[in-house]
Order: sequence, then structure tokens, then C-alpha cells
Amino acid sequence: MYASQEPARPDPGVQEAARIVREGDAQLARYRQALDAGGSPQTIGRWIAEVEARRDEARRALAEPAASDAHRVTKGEIKAMIKPMNRISDLLAQADPTTKPRSTPSSGSASPMTLRNN
Repeated sequence: MYASQEPARPDPGVQEAARIVREGDAQLARYRQALDAGGSPQTIGRWIAEVEARRDEARRALAEPAASDAHRVTKGEIKAMIKPMNRISDLLAQADPTTKPRSTPSSGSASPMTLRNN
């Protein structure tokens, strides 16, 4: 059950947001170098503010779950689903055989189960 799940697919929106953050980091490093080299603090300050605003928006997008993220069931969740079934199976195995349905080969009937008439 776990292994048969579809693999998670990369979300293009997430990839784009990650690209914006990476590029923003590189731009900020260049802007700091320009400032250190004597560039205009007012001009470079505006550039930095623009890049930081784009990066912040991209980081918020990365923090939100993607709409295409389907929940992949964990091994623990599968075990939790199966455990109650084991209990039901045990109860059925212990049930009085004269009161439980027996399986019979289907001979054209709609139900493969028939009740014993005792």
C-alpha cells in the first residue's frame, strides 16, 4: 500500500519560488559589493528593498503547502488503519459457527454469502 502510492511531483510554483529566493540572495550579495565599492546608498537601498520584498513573497509561498500536494499515507497511518481490522478478524474467527454466514459458490445469485437455516 505504501509503495504503491504515486511519488510526490515537484510543484512548478514551488520551484519558481525557490529560484526567486536563490536569485535574490545572489543579487543582494552583488548589491552589498556595489555598496562597499562606493555605490549610492539611496539607489542600492531601493534595489535591496525590491529584492527583499520579492524574496519575502517567495519564502511565504514556499512555507504554504502546495495545492497539488496529495497526502501520502505513512507506514504508521497504514498500520493504524489495519490494526482495527485485525481485531474484527479475530472476533469473526471466534464467533459461533452456527450463527455466522458461510460462503458458498455463487450459482448466479447476486450474493456470494448465504445464511444457514438451522
